[in-house]
Amino acid sequence: MRNSKKNVDHGVVLASGRGSRLKHISGKLPKPLFPVKGKPIIDYALLALESASVSRVTIVVSSRNNPVENYVIGRYRNRLELEFVVQKRASGPGNALLKARNSTSVHESDILVVACDYQMPSDYLLDLIRFHQSHTANISLSCREILGTDAHRSSLVVLDSFGGVVNIDEKPSQQIDSKTIIASSLIYILPKAIHEYVRTTEPSKREEIEIPAAINRMVIDGYKAKALVQNALPDWQKL
Repeated sequence: MRNSKKNVDHGVVLASGRGSRLKHISGKLPKPLFPVKGKPIIDYALLALESASVSRVTIVVSSRNNPVENYVIGRYRNRLELEFVVQKRASGPGNALLKARNSTSVHESDILVVACDYQMPSDYLLDLIRFHQSHTANISLSCREILGTDAHRSSLVVLDSFGGVVNIDEKPSQQIDSKTIIASSLIYILPKAIHEYVRTTEPSKREEIEIPAAINRMVIDGYKAKALVQNALPDWQKL
């Protein structure tokens, strides 16, 4: 049964990445504007949010009045309610989400967080929202099946027998013997309580605040999380 009380009409798009791994082919072009099949990669996230009727969108950028902001305003200002916040230093997705705290905390809505790294179909986020509204858990994760050999660069999701999230292991160092495993994408639906958890989460070894680490702490404290396994999406690092 769909839970209409779980309103999801505010999205946060993480678009402050510099795309250093693409500089050899993109030059000075910001990662969110890197073209994929004829349009900037950020378009896929914004179009999916629009298709899911997520009308308020906060975009985390590396600076104000940059090419990403100018492009998005020019194309979407009459279609989405836009706000831009700045993450000057690349301190991880958790820190980026924290920068959006003021804009997301004023609305009675769960937050759909999505990185602008994915080439996704227009109904991808709508499917996640419908899943989120179909259960009673506080958190929904978009997940995918990956090869065990890719575990070291992924967020592995441990599920209980009822499909609840027990733990997310961010980029594990140990070898995974399974041929396929479940990994979390950087796409989540989160309650507003996430802000306090990312604020108090210790940085990783990479000196970044990771959203999975904050979710793990929420699960320990009694929050419930569920995982939806969706079709795997190509990201900019594999283009």
